[in-house]
Amino acid sequence: MWFNFMLLQLITSIIALNTLIAIIADSYDAVTNDSPKYDAVLKIDMLRQLCDLCFWNRSNNEMVNLIIVQYLNEEVQAGEAWGGRIRHMTNAIERNGF
Repeated sequence: MWFNFMLLQLITSIIALNTLIAIIADSYDAVTNDSPKYDAVLKIDMLRQLCDLCFWNRSNNEMVNLIIVQYLNEEVQAGEAWGGRIRHMTNAIERNGF
């Protein structure tokens, strides 16, 4: 009788753990599939905050440029993340003659 009880407890625990892993995996998939959307929302929020910081220039009606730098076929190593980004921007500026 105790053997049956312990066996059922073990099977129930394994099924509950499997269900929990399936729920977590499904949530992870949903987040990774929507990550470009979340990145765009964060970028829009950062641009809105940048616009709020430029309050002194609103009445001048001057046109200003926003420069967006994207990496094209250049991978940055984890250890030199900032050095690689600065080097990439410097090379892009030199190529464009600014």
